[in-house]
Amino acid sequence: MFPFSSSTSTSTEDYESRLKTAERKLLDFARRYSTTIPVDNADTESEASPETPLETFDAFDTYIPRSAVRCLTPAKNKEDGTLRIHCVRATRNLQMGNLDDQRCKLPLVNLHGYMNAGAYFYRNLGGLCAHFPSIYAVDMLGWGLSSRPSWEEVKENDTIESAEDFFVESLEAWRLMNDIDKMVLSGHSFGAYVAVAYCERYPEHVDRLVLLSPFGVPDPQDPNIRDKLERFQSSLRGQLFVGVFSTMFDRTTPGAVIRSFTEYRGTLLARNYVERRLPEIDDDDESKTLADFLYLNAILPPSGEFFLRSLFHNSMLAKRPLLFRVPSLGVRSVSFMYGTTDWMDLSGGMYTEALCHRLSQQADGSASTPVPDVDVFLVPSAGHLLILQNPKAVNTCMVGIAGGDIGGEEMPSRMVISETEELNESWFVRAREIRERNKRVGS
Repeated sequence: MFPFSSSTSTSTEDYESRLKTAERKLLDFARRYSTTIPVDNADTESEASPETPLETFDAFDTYIPRSAVRCLTPAKNKEDGTLRIHCVRATRNLQMGNLDDQRCKLPLVNLHGYMNAGAYFYRNLGGLCAHFPSIYAVDMLGWGLSSRPSWEEVKENDTIESAEDFFVESLEAWRLMNDIDKMVLSGHSFGAYVAVAYCERYPEHVDRLVLLSPFGVPDPQDPNIRDKLERFQSSLRGQLFVGVFSTMFDRTTPGAVIRSFTEYRGTLLARNYVERRLPEIDDDDESKTLADFLYLNAILPPSGEFFLRSLFHNSMLAKRPLLFRVPSLGVRSVSFMYGTTDWMDLSGGMYTEALCHRLSQQADGSASTPVPDVDVFLVPSAGHLLILQNPKAVNTCMVGIAGGDIGGEEMPSRMVISETEELNESWFVRAREIRERNKRVGS
């Protein structure tokens, strides 16, 4: 059902080695986007040059018990009893005197998007170190340099429950092994969907949630969304795109398509993609390194990519939309970020904010789980790949969301939905049903 083919004889170990090399090069590029401080602002006992980097970068593996991921079949032998979760990390290595009181004491954990890996955040890591003590960008199970269990190893692999277990329970096991009690959690695109699912189960370990151009927010039954889809599909370009995408969605995965190419063609495709989608990366070496990173990630054995069909319709709308799930999260704040040219629908975040606001107003104060505060920000000069297209604005917004001092930087615009905006009454019903269900599960 899910073919794996490649016209090259290169081994998985060779591809992994090359992916590690590409990751190291991206972390070298990350230093270009780092913050430096004058030495007299640093801890006076630290040895430093006149311009001292605030951070160090590294990559490390955490081994978690396979049994922690409940949807996986039992291990066949001792070697299969553990799973590897790979991660890149930026760590602040200097204290900045009395300014340290203005910084977040919690680590920031980032989850990447579909068919991607943690080092995709390389343009953000250094700049964020000025505010967070450490920043983690995790390769979620099934992607990057983490373990890649096969589709056949997942019990009831076509269900939403197994799909969410796969990502959420492996992240929770990683958190436990790294002794992170509480964090600021961020997710981009598909990673934002996973971050919400994680917060549903483990809200006590998340202080704030940041959703970067999130996948899966809108209600598929929303007339506005359906109208936009119909208008898009009425054009020749839309018909062609939907036809090709639906066929691919129902029968294969993007990774399987890439694996069917020769390495030359696959690499060329990845490089053309980066050049076309990310003109902001104007350094040829950086652009090629990112393209190689994406290609090598895609060419490794398939795993996490299969769950797209379990969680989403072929319209790419979620089977369990985040619109109805965010109001029940037991975290104090949820912040959405979209790019000004984002193809993700901004209205999903804005309707979520309005729904949460009104549910909070209607609460009688007896609710055991308060409705989270929600806000929506619009990042300038960016689209869906906002973390690469405008990393400075994204970082400023992340720091501001976490309560940090952004100095003279300007926060991206906060979007405000009208108090009189009419909301679908069925949304309130569905949101309340989820809150009640989660209350019963937690009791």
